[in-house]
Amino acid sequence: MKTFRLKGFLGMFVVTSLMLVAACDGDDDGDGTPVTGDTTPTATEGGETPTATPDGSGEGTPSPQQTAEVAGQYGLAPAGSPEPGPTEAAAGEDSQQLALQANIGQEAPQDLIDEWNIDITPDGDGLPDGEGSVSDGADVFTANCARCHGEEGEGTPLAPLLVLDEGGPGPWEYGAPRTVANYWPYLTTYMDYINRAMPFDQPDTLSDDELYAVVAWILNQNEMLEDDATLDRDSVIEMNELPNLPSFFPCFPDDCRPEPELQGGGGGGG
Repeated sequence: MKTFRLKGFLGMFVVTSLMLVAACDGDDDGDGTPVTGDTTPTATEGGETPTATPDGSGEGTPSPQQTAEVAGQYGLAPAGSPEPGPTEAAAGEDSQQLALQANIGQEAPQDLIDEWNIDITPDGDGLPDGEGSVSDGADVFTANCARCHGEEGEGTPLAPLLVLDEGGPGPWEYGAPRTVANYWPYLTTYMDYINRAMPFDQPDTLSDDELYAVVAWILNQNEMLEDDATLDRDSVIEMNELPNLPSFFPCFPDDCRPEPELQGGGGGGG
């Protein structure tokens, strides 16, 4: 008798469980449409269909109508529109102006642009105002450069030599160390590099006068400038072409990589 009652109870439990599962996964409104946990939201009165998100906030990918409304706030044409919006038309092909007119970011003030625009081109454009003597350059070098390049510019494991230990200014030869005396093509580009990248641990910290002074000292140590000389914009331009310039392909301001002439005759390979 006890066994019969236990089996009957288990049977009722199984049937009840199956009914509950059917109620959750099946049709709870009797119209034959299955109902699941993720229901598809219905359209609102304005005709917009909100997109469900995993967190249930309902703020997912905007509908085409929402995209058009947002674009209209900034005078932008919605995606796929054949005609540009007012903001796009005013900006033309300028993406920066498009961003500004859409109230994205702000135009950089001139003083900020000047702070970053410090490049010096090979022809001397961008050379700062200032001057520095060889004697002042010795102090600048000791304070800012010697810890890496050595007290006399002889080089260390941290940085290469800046002063030739033998020989004078002239074209670079294979295997020789590279300095301003025998490798760089223009003095202007040498100054540009020092101005932007040195000292290595504190780049772009030299003043204009310190820049001219330390370059004057390095040139003096390489037998390219007299002991009592002073370097400024005019004197840099005057001695701009350095001894190794002929070793470089013609570059600034023309084509940097001209097509080389083919060597040898036709048919065989040169």
